[in-house]
Amino acid sequence: GGTGKSAVLTRTVSLLKQEKYIPILFRGETSAETVLEQIAAAATKKGVKDADKIFESPEQYKEKLEKLLDPFIFKYKLLLLFEDFGVNQDAEGHFRNERLKELVNYLKDELKDKGTLMFFVTRYPIPKFTGVELQPLEFLYFRKLVAQFPALRRLHEKDLKYFYFEMGGYPRSV
Repeated sequence: GGTGKSAVLTRTVSLLKQEKYIPILFRGETSAETVLEQIAAAATKKGVKDADKIFESPEQYKEKLEKLLDPFIFKYKLLLLFEDFGVNQDAEGHFRNERLKELVNYLKDELKDKGTLMFFVTRYPIPKFTGVELQPLEFLYFRKLVAQFPALRRLHEKDLKYFYFEMGGYPRSV
C-alpha cells in the first residue's frame, strides 16, 4: 500500500469522465451479483427499459447481464472501477470467489473492442489482465514533494534519505 494507486485512479476517472465515460465503482469485497446490480442501476439511470426488473428473472447472473449488453453496455462507454480489489484475491492474485472470477473474465471477453474499460486497484496481479505497476517517485519529484510541505521541509537530510531510499519514496508514506 501507499503507492498512490487510488490517487492515480481518481485522476484517471476525472480525465475519462471528460471523454463521456460512465464510471461504475465497486469498492472492496464484491460479488458477481453486486457487479450486476450496480451495472443495472447505472442502466436504469440512463433510462434503459426494464433494467431494474432483471432481478425478477430466475435466470443466472450471466443471462441477466446479457440482457444489458446491447441496450447499455455496448451502447455507452463504461468505466468499471474495482477499487481495493485485493480483498477479493489471495496473495498470488487468484480470485477468492469463483463466480466473480467467471464474471470478470466474461466481461473482459465481451467488452473487448467495445469502448468499455475495466480498472482494478490492487497490489496483486490479476491472471489474464495487463497490469501497470506504480513505481516510486523519482528523486527530483520526491524533492519537489518535500518542498511543498513545511513539515517535510523541517526534516533532517538523514530522515529524508530514509524516506526515499528505505521506504521507497511513496507519496502516502512520506
